Amino acid sequence: MTIAKNRAGLLGRAREALATGRTGGAGAEDDGARMIAHGSGRVQGLAVRWSRVVDGRGRVRDSIEGPFARAAGFDGHTGWRVDESGMPGPLDLADLEELIVAAHVWSGRWARQGVGGSCSLELDLEGARGEDASSDALLLRARIGGVPGPTVFRLTLDREHGLPRRLERVGRDDLALLFEDLRPTPFGLVPHRTVRREAWLEDVACVEGVTGEQTPEGEREGSCFTRARLPPADASFDLEAAAAPFARSRQGLPLVRALVDGDDPGWFLLDTGAGSCALATEAASALDLRPFGRRLVRTADGVAGVSCRRATSLRVGPLTILAPYVLELDVKPFARALGKALGGILGYDLFMRARVTLAPGGVTLSEPATLAEAPDVVPLRFEGGRPVVAVGLPGAGGARTTALLALDTGSAAAVTLHAGAASSFAFRGGARMRLRGLSGAGGARARSMAWLELAGARLEDVDALVADAGAGVTGDGRDGARGVVGSLGMGVLRDFTVTLDYRAARARFTRTTRGLRRPPAR
Repeated sequence: MTIAKNRAGLLGRAREALATGRTGGAGAEDDGARMIAHGSGRVQGLAVRWSRVVDGRGRVRDSIEGPFARAAGFDGHTGWRVDESGMPGPLDLADLEELIVAAHVWSGRWARQGVGGSCSLELDLEGARGEDASSDALLLRARIGGVPGPTVFRLTLDREHGLPRRLERVGRDDLALLFEDLRPTPFGLVPHRTVRREAWLEDVACVEGVTGEQTPEGEREGSCFTRARLPPADASFDLEAAAAPFARSRQGLPLVRALVDGDDPGWFLLDTGAGSCALATEAASALDLRPFGRRLVRTADGVAGVSCRRATSLRVGPLTILAPYVLELDVKPFARALGKALGGILGYDLFMRARVTLAPGGVTLSEPATLAEAPDVVPLRFEGGRPVVAVGLPGAGGARTTALLALDTGSAAAVTLHAGAASSFAFRGGARMRLRGLSGAGGARARSMAWLELAGARLEDVDALVADAGAGVTGDGRDGARGVVGSLGMGVLRDFTVTLDYRAARARFTRTTRGLRRPPAR
């Protein structure tokens, strides 16, 4: 029997086993049925209530109520999220794919033929090996609007019954969903205990009830799957306030002064690569901010566990944010490399509340306003709180290829490529070096690319770092050049005046005089 036939048989057993657990009422065989579940659990170390809605059109909504209340969903066309501060924003790329695949596997729809709507799953029956002799595995991709996503997920199944046990992203084996305690529901067997394990941190969701109802005919706008929330009224601008004091580290990274609860803890790194704002451990202790909950932070070189805290206010130049969430971070190793004492890091939460212009001589914060159409204005996408742009790079065969790179003003490098994507691009050179991040340093290879194109501008002879595989963001082992394959740091961005409007998902890259210089003669 071939591997494909063997796994096709496994899929058939899974369909049968999941269906045997179906109780009365609206069931999974009806594509018009909406599945509604609720329960309790622990997220980031704190007790929460949660709910999930999945329908036959592939739409999803997840909600968490508690100290870190948040929501995420897919309306059949686009993804959205509302973060812990109440700020709405896009859910895109691997973040959206993970939501869709996890919901389909948990609900049992992954095993059904003809999962409908504009979202479905693509199964690879050649699959992959299971984690042990008693298991087997299939490879899954989210298919959004008929297009398979770049992220590949491995679903490990119990070989005897074909029931799901573990879901993980290929190339990221320290992040997994574990499915436990399958019980009968109107939609068949459904896991009543799900564990999301990222490194050492575990979030647990337990089901208390599952019901079904018919999706209203023609429902679209205003449904529970559509984001309908305005930004929180927690940010204000003082138009007469002075600009935030600005400096650069010895590597050229942007630094600004900020006040936390009226206190000045020092310089803050303005970091588009940070999914949250953070405060140095010493500053958090001095301000006596009460810690609550834990979070895992994935940096360029590894992962670190941190405490969450909540301040009264954060002020940067004319912008004041009320009741901001901040992470407590030990930034001493990174500060020593920068040559500046750091009070913290300003990331996604700040950029979502202001239009930020980073120029060679300073930084300007103003109220969010949509950037006008222009040749140097490009769309932004987001993954893990990082803005992502499309750039042109030389492919492995020398032809131009388009790649998605995250903007990272916290990196001094020009281009940093993930470990698994390197084979898709053309390089020169190859010296070994260390890649430094907040939690330490990882291995990398220093290379160069013949050119790079960004927002209509072309830069010649661009330095590039190719990371070794590992636990950090850059160590992602996903194979190929689809999805987010690396980052653009200040080695490129210093040649532009960069204006970021996260709310409108747009950015402007205006080439500076420095950026127009000729490459050195060889």
